[in-house]
Amino acid sequence: MTCSVGFKETNLLNELRAQSECIARKETLQATGITCLGQLDEGYFSAVRDLCRALESLMDDSGEPRWTAVRLEDTSLLWKIASFCKPHAGFLDPCFLRQQVKYISNVRLDPFEAYGDDIWAHPQLSSWIGAGKSSILLLQGSHDSRGRSGIFGAELADHIADTKKPVAYMVYKPTLPGSCRPPFPIEEAEVLRHLAIQALQTVADCTSVQVLTDLVESFSQAKTCADWFKVICDVFYLVSELYIIIDLGIHASSADAAKTWPSKFHTILEDVEAISPETIIRVMIISCRPLDVPQNSVNVSKIILRKPNVHPDLIRNRHSKQARIPPSLWQAYQPPKPRATQVEAPKSQDESPVLVNNHSPNGPANETAAQNNHIDMGVAGSVAKDCIEKPAHAREFTIAIFCALPIEADAVLSLFDAHWNQHDYSKAPGDDNCYSIGAIGRHNVVLVHIPSMGKSKAATASSQCRTTFTGIKLSLLVGICGGVPGEPGSEGERLLGDVVISEGLVQYDFGRQYPGFFKRKATVQESLSKLDAAVSSFLARLKTAEYTALLLKNTHHYLDALQSHPDEKRRLQYTHPGIENDSLYQPFYLHKHHEKSQCSSWEDDCGTLGGVCEEAIESNCDSLGCEYHQLIQRWRTQNFEKQGQERNLTIHIGKLASGDKVIKSGEDRDRVALEEKIIAFEMEGAGLWDHGPCMVIKSICDHADCHKSKRWQSYAAATAAACTKGILEQWG
Repeated sequence: MTCSVGFKETNLLNELRAQSECIARKETLQATGITCLGQLDEGYFSAVRDLCRALESLMDDSGEPRWTAVRLEDTSLLWKIASFCKPHAGFLDPCFLRQQVKYISNVRLDPFEAYGDDIWAHPQLSSWIGAGKSSILLLQGSHDSRGRSGIFGAELADHIADTKKPVAYMVYKPTLPGSCRPPFPIEEAEVLRHLAIQALQTVADCTSVQVLTDLVESFSQAKTCADWFKVICDVFYLVSELYIIIDLGIHASSADAAKTWPSKFHTILEDVEAISPETIIRVMIISCRPLDVPQNSVNVSKIILRKPNVHPDLIRNRHSKQARIPPSLWQAYQPPKPRATQVEAPKSQDESPVLVNNHSPNGPANETAAQNNHIDMGVAGSVAKDCIEKPAHAREFTIAIFCALPIEADAVLSLFDAHWNQHDYSKAPGDDNCYSIGAIGRHNVVLVHIPSMGKSKAATASSQCRTTFTGIKLSLLVGICGGVPGEPGSEGERLLGDVVISEGLVQYDFGRQYPGFFKRKATVQESLSKLDAAVSSFLARLKTAEYTALLLKNTHHYLDALQSHPDEKRRLQYTHPGIENDSLYQPFYLHKHHEKSQCSSWEDDCGTLGGVCEEAIESNCDSLGCEYHQLIQRWRTQNFEKQGQERNLTIHIGKLASGDKVIKSGEDRDRVALEEKIIAFEMEGAGLWDHGPCMVIKSICDHADCHKSKRWQSYAAATAAACTKGILEQWG
C-alpha cells in the first residue's frame, strides 16, 4: 500500500473535500446500531471544512504540501475522518452491540447461558486484566457454551469501560426473531476494521496531520485481513494502553479462518513492544472452536470453558433476584467476587433438604476436596493447561520440588497450574513428609516441605519422598541462598535477586579440622557424585544464547505474574526492594558499632579487633551507621536505572557450595569461593545430590557477609520460583 510522494496528501485533501460537502441529514439507524456520516452533527462538517482550508493554505506554489509538522488538536477528527473515508459507509456502534447482548441475556430461557461466575473467578482473567505488559488471553469453549461466552464478553467490555480504561471490542450478538441485522456482513476484515476504528477513538494526545494522512490512505486501501492487521499495528503505536475483546462468534460463518488470529496478534504485540516497550495491549479472543496458539510464548494464556457444575435452581434463583453485580459497582481491575449464595435443591419424598453452594455442587462437606482438585489456580498458567490430567497413581509424578522455608514454598505454589488432593495418593509406610501436589505446565509435580534447613533434613525428606513417589525423574531444590558477589564489572558480577543454577556441588564443610586450619575431604570416594548425564546435557543447552534468552524471558514473565498476585501483601513482598538496598561492603569491614557511645560492651566487643557485640549482630546497617565509603562500587548497580530491572536480573550457572553453616563473613566467603571456584552458598543441596538427578535453583538474598538482612528474601524466593517454572517449560 505504498504510494508515490504527494499521493497521500492529495488523497487526504480529496477525502476532506468529499466529507465537507456532506450535509447532516439527521438520519438515524438506531435500530441497527450503524453509525453513518450523515448522522454526525454540523460541528463535525464545519471542523472538516476548516481543516481542509488550513491544509490547502499550506500548499506551496508547486502544489507540494508543507504541513508535515502541523498538529491535529481535535483527536476525534482522527478516527472520524479515517472511519468514514471511501469506500466505508459507516460502522457498527459497539455500545449498541453491547446493550443488545445484555438485553438478550435477560430473555434467555436457559440459565446456564447467562452464568459467568466461574469465568470471573478464574485467576487467569484477573492476571490478564491487571497485567503490566502486553498479553493475550484465549477463552475457548464449545458450541454448548456459545451463549454464555458471548454474554461474558459483553459484561467484560462493560467492566473495563466503567473503569475508564480504553477498550475496543467486537462481541457476539445472538439473533432473536424480529431483530435487526446490519446492512453489511460482519466478516473477518470488517471485524478488524471496527477494532482499528475503536482503537483510534482511544487516542488521547494530539498528533500530527501526517499521521492522519497515513491513516486515510491505509483505511481507503485496506481490503484483506492482512491489510487490516497492518493498520491495527500502526494504530497500536498511537496508544499507550488498550484492551481488545474479540468474540469470533460475531462472524461465525468464517470463524475457522480466524483460528490463526492469536498468532497474528502475538506477532503484532512483539513488533509493538520492540519499538514502543511502554505500550501495553491486552487482547482477549473468545471462540467456540480450536485456535492456533503461538508456541513457546510466555504472554499467551488460555481458559478452557466448560459447562458450569452448579445446580440450575441456584442460577435461576440468582437471576430472578437480579443478583448480578451491576457494572457501575465494579472496581477498577477487580472482577466481581463470587457469591456464596445457598438455596435448597429440589428434594424427593424420602430426602432431606440439601444445601447447594455455588462453589461446591456437592455441598459444603465436599468443599475442601473440591478446592484440592482444581485447574489453573496459579497466578500465571501455561498455554497448554487443557492438557493437564490428574495422575491416577503416585508413581506418575515425575518432578519433586524441595523447599526448606515457607516463603520459598509460597512462591512455588503460586505458580502451580493445577492442585491435586494429596489425600488421593497414599503415602508409603514410614513417609513422614508433608506434600503439596499439582502440576506445572505439562509436568505433574510434588512439592516437598522440608521441616528445617540443613542437608540431613533434606536427605531424609528426599529418601522418604522416593518411597511414595517412585517415578520421580528430577529433583529441584528451590529457594534462597547467599551469593558470591563476583568481580565488579565482570560477567560474573552478581546482584541480590539473581538466580544461580548448580552444575556441580561442593560440600565445603565436610573434612578435617587441624590446629589452625581446615582441610576438606576431596577424594573421589568422599566427594559428591558428578552431575547426572541428562541434567548435564540440559544445562549445556541452557548455556547457549538462544535458550538463556528464552529462560530469562519466561522468568521475567512469571515474576511479573507473582508481582501481580491478587493478595496485596504478597504483591508487596515480591516487589523489587530497590537497587539502593543492594549494598556490598568490603569483605574486611565488620558490621559493628563504630563509636564507644553506641555500645554498652565496647571494651570487650566492638572496641576490640574483630569483636562484635550481640546487639550489633541484630541491628541493621542504618542504625549502626555502616560507612558509605566502605561500599564496593559495581557496574550493574550504577547502570541499574539505565538498564531497567529486567535487564539486571541475571541467571548464573556454576558450582555451588553446600553445607550446614550459614556464612556471615565476607572474608571467609571470598576464601572459600577462591579455593572451590563456587558462585553461591546454600544448605540443603548436599542432602539431595546423590539421590538421583538433581538441580539446585536458588536466588541470592544476601552477600553471605556480616551485613546480611532478610529484606530481599521474599523477592529472591519469587525469582527462584519464576526461574523454576521457566526451566520446567524447557525440561523433558
